[in-house]
Amino acid sequence: RKTGKKVSVRSPKDIAARYIPLMQNLRQEEFRIIILNNSNYVERDVLISKGHLTASLVHPREVFKMAIAESAAGIILLHNHPSGNPKPSPDDISITRKMVEAGKLMEVP
Repeated sequence: RKTGKKVSVRSPKDIAARYIPLMQNLRQEEFRIIILNNSNYVERDVLISKGHLTASLVHPREVFKMAIAESAAGIILLHNHPSGNPKPSPDDISITRKMVEAGKLMEVP
């Protein structure tokens, strides 16, 4: 979805302020990417997958297909935990590492 008003991203707090209220009460995990332009403004956020109570499935192919289609200068990955526990799971850490490596190969930071 297009974000309407342009949101500048200077720190993780900027993303948290916008997306925690939108995602904290969801009953299923959602995995989203935030598409950034070369001035670090949010151009769009895209729902990549919607999961169950405890997991969402995501593959680098879907993430970077959208990033390339949108000519993203950069992306931010985010998802919620319906449990309310913000601590990253081992799976969260693993997929983040995979996405970072894929981003380096695709030259999409």
